[in-house]
Amino acid sequence: MNTKHTPGPWRENSQGDSEYIFSEVYGAIATIPHGGIHRDKHKANAERIVACVNALNGIEDPLKVRDAFDSLQAHNLTPFSLNELINERFHLKRIVNKDIDAMAKLQEDYEKLLIAFKEISEIVDKMKTFN
Repeated sequence: MNTKHTPGPWRENSQGDSEYIFSEVYGAIATIPHGGIHRDKHKANAERIVACVNALNGIEDPLKVRDAFDSLQAHNLTPFSLNELINERFHLKRIVNKDIDAMAKLQEDYEKLLIAFKEISEIVDKMKTFN
């Protein structure tokens, strides 16, 4: 996949009064100087940038991922609730399959009873002819 940005994975490193974002293959990407002020916040920002880029590495249009996530939220769905729905679907499918198996067994038993009833009817008819 061709990208206009530096391909991942990206890394973050603190040195002195700056945070550095770089690629081990392509080198420096960005420097966030902080002069020692708010060092933790600048480090967290650099870590977040790197985490986001690496998480979406290989995805051609990361905005579509955000759109899909927004759509899920609009329907009150989360990846967790989607997982629950998928598990529920498989659970219901197992129940339905058991019901189908039980119905097939009932059909089989019904057919056996019809055969037995027919045989009994024939025996009764023969007994009537003897009387």
